[in-house]
Amino acid sequence: MSASDPILIPSSFLEVEGSQLPILKLPHPKTRQQALFIAHPGRGIWEVQSVSDPSDANRTWFYQPGDDSISDQVMTRNGGRLLFVTPFDPFFMLLDLFFRNSFGCTKDQAEKNIKPRFEQLDVMLEEAQENWLFQGVGDQRPSSSDVDIFANAALRPETLERLFKPLKQDSETILWQKDPHKAIQEIKLKVEKLARAGRTAGIENRSLWSRLAIKEGLLAVDSSREDDQLVIEEIYRKVALDIVESYLPPEIKTFLQKNVYSFPLLEKIKKQEHNVDLSGNIGRRNSEEQSSKTKPKAVTKRAKKEFSSEKNQTITSFWNKASGSESSSKPKRSSPRSKKTKIT
Repeated sequence: MSASDPILIPSSFLEVEGSQLPILKLPHPKTRQQALFIAHPGRGIWEVQSVSDPSDANRTWFYQPGDDSISDQVMTRNGGRLLFVTPFDPFFMLLDLFFRNSFGCTKDQAEKNIKPRFEQLDVMLEEAQENWLFQGVGDQRPSSSDVDIFANAALRPETLERLFKPLKQDSETILWQKDPHKAIQEIKLKVEKLARAGRTAGIENRSLWSRLAIKEGLLAVDSSREDDQLVIEEIYRKVALDIVESYLPPEIKTFLQKNVYSFPLLEKIKKQEHNVDLSGNIGRRNSEEQSSKTKPKAVTKRAKKEFSSEKNQTITSFWNKASGSESSSKPKRSSPRSKKTKIT
């Protein structure tokens, strides 16, 4: 991101006192690569998005220099980008920060990995920073200052209660304990909310939801039948789960697939479709074998040659052949011997 890249921000961002809004470089939960975020005091975390022109097009920005020592009144920047910000739920980033190594393959293993004691938030954050500060190399590694700014903006009580159990002390300090059950419940709420949105969109709208649902087998069920409504719900829940899982750490994704979510009705439909395709291939192969058995024998080259010679003969050759055969069938007459007279 360059200082000359125009960016669209809400007007409330301009009301921030002090210096400019901090631009943070943190690992994105979906790509696991460094991405740009803005930490707004009181308004949470915002993701910086970019709109770029196609490779065959160019965009040039004209702007006034911020430094008065530059003589030019207007400066240009070729290949400029248009940036804008969108609100980003820090829940997914906190999952990656605090719960990366907390989930095993089973529920029992996940509970063993969670420390049972309550701790101060600063102590928990110091231990969890290793998941970010020591991943990546060079510029791909987030700085400790960016992590601290993110924590101050994201670790609000309403956000923490979705991941931790609070314990209030007499001195009005609050201790926190990791709660994997709360984290799973929050993920399930997000999946169900997305599934309802997809079901509302419907197949008639030709939206992204309809394309993803068709890929999961939506066209194989009848939406007018009551018995198929549960299958349709599973289809949209499966699509919503795939979207949410793309933002989750691999360990939590594996835990959900093995312990939380299953789609028996959808798997039954797909199995039936597979059996139909398999039986169709077997029937087609049997018909091909049967047709090969009843297929007439191939004509030999000699027969083809004889047939071709008979077919291509002319009328003259035909009658010559006929007359020759007729003359050959008649018996030959013997010529009379001449009597010799003996002269005496």
